[in-house]
Amino acid sequence: MGVGGFFGNMPEEMKSGSHLRRCFGNYYVDDKGYNRHHFLIHDYFIAKMIDQASPCGLVAVITSKGTLDKQNSRARKYFARHADLVKAIRLQRRRNRSKD
Repeated sequence: MGVGGFFGNMPEEMKSGSHLRRCFGNYYVDDKGYNRHHFLIHDYFIAKMIDQASPCGLVAVITSKGTLDKQNSRARKYFARHADLVKAIRLQRRRNRSKD
């Protein structure tokens, strides 16, 4: 079953979602509910998706290595307190790029 079949067969009460693109950078979002956490923009949107997910909902994130590898653990600790990690996959960096 492809992704379309998976979502097509999902009960309506389980369907909700967010979609982000290119929310990276060394700046913050001014949101009174999250300002005290001092999240960079990418971490802010991940935290916001987690907080807005339905109980027992699923949040899927494709992100750069910066999310889990950064020195400051503040965002990771927030994610761990507010959600259960189901799976994390580290994609291999392509070593042999074809020359077109």
